[in-house]
Amino acid sequence: MKKENHCTQRYHAYFQKWAAVLVGLALILTAGCSRQTAQQDQYMPPDHVTLVQFSGSGTERAVLLAWDAPDTQAAVVQYVVYGIQEGRVLAEFAEPLDDAQIQALEGAEEVARTENREHAEIIGNQDYCFFVTAVYDPDTESSPSNLVCTGGAYLDPVDSGAARDFDREEVNGDENDDNKVSDMQDIDQDNRGLCFNPYYPAVVDASYAYQVTGTRDWVQIHTITEMSEEGFKEEVVQDLVTHIYQWECLPEGLVNTYGGVMITENDTVHTASDTEGITIPSSISLGDTWTQTSELTSSDGMGEGELKRSVTLHRSAAAIETVTVPAGTFEAIRVDYDLEMHAAMETSDGHTLPFAIDSSAGSEWYVKDIGLIKKTAGVDLERMDTPEGPSVPIQLEFHGVFELIEFSLPW
Repeated sequence: MKKENHCTQRYHAYFQKWAAVLVGLALILTAGCSRQTAQQDQYMPPDHVTLVQFSGSGTERAVLLAWDAPDTQAAVVQYVVYGIQEGRVLAEFAEPLDDAQIQALEGAEEVARTENREHAEIIGNQDYCFFVTAVYDPDTESSPSNLVCTGGAYLDPVDSGAARDFDREEVNGDENDDNKVSDMQDIDQDNRGLCFNPYYPAVVDASYAYQVTGTRDWVQIHTITEMSEEGFKEEVVQDLVTHIYQWECLPEGLVNTYGGVMITENDTVHTASDTEGITIPSSISLGDTWTQTSELTSSDGMGEGELKRSVTLHRSAAAIETVTVPAGTFEAIRVDYDLEMHAAMETSDGHTLPFAIDSSAGSEWYVKDIGLIKKTAGVDLERMDTPEGPSVPIQLEFHGVFELIEFSLPW
């Protein structure tokens, strides 16, 4: 019995050494269909589509459209912008168009889907007419808005052919928060590189503070510390533990390799990674799904064994939602995820000690040009199997909500 207790204590000490690595990883993991036109009053079209401004000339001539949210309590998932050459419209209709006539326009093409109430389109030397619909779920699309044409025909009579006053912060729902980024279109897109993702802006010194509430509470700070064309490093500080993760930047999107360094008061753990798939795609549309798999090996400089983990994340872009966190109220895309993780310790004396880990699921909310504003996460460790005697019972669990307190983007 004494030998068995000694073994149990020894293996439990192994667990305590690697528990922070397991929990830290689990908590740091971060995201065309058929149409049916809706006629119900709750699925109203966008209001007052307007030509806000023209820019450029010749083949680079562009127009900026803006519109008001529908007058309804139903939640809009996204907006769809349609366009058709103006000459075709003028040839077929002599009067301003009603909804049925707009729908009857054969050849009107979808030109964009957006979560914001604006869209910029390059039209070159040709003039086009545009209308917008609201999507309330993947199968429910509103009737068309009013029609506006770049050549002047069928402008919204409210505007009398003139561009209305336009508050970009109002359009994007940011009117009450000084921290919101409302002038992102002024940034040179070509100079951002592969590492700039609209849903996870990677810029040196970008910083995010999250309030974590749940089984226990703390504040977690994320900071981009180093940057290159191929990737960047992100420092995550939670309690007395600092994680430094290595990200890769690919044309398909950003990859958190989950490899890097974990620093505590008494130890430094290095993690090597072999990763496939994408953490955050370069663009996200509702209904998109993607998967990331990682094989991770963590070790320290003391020769006390290694922790090996196999991690699979399945993500899906589920909805557009209005979300309120301490940093403000945002229109965000919700990304749901399922996490599968298998882990085992390989001890210095040649034993393999598997963990029993419950698979978990959660959601992440991203705002374009800001980043992650909210996340739900959890991890449950029930036991560690041992080569001698019974398994070591372990009751370590955390379930909580991460909410953005404040952020700083050094544009």
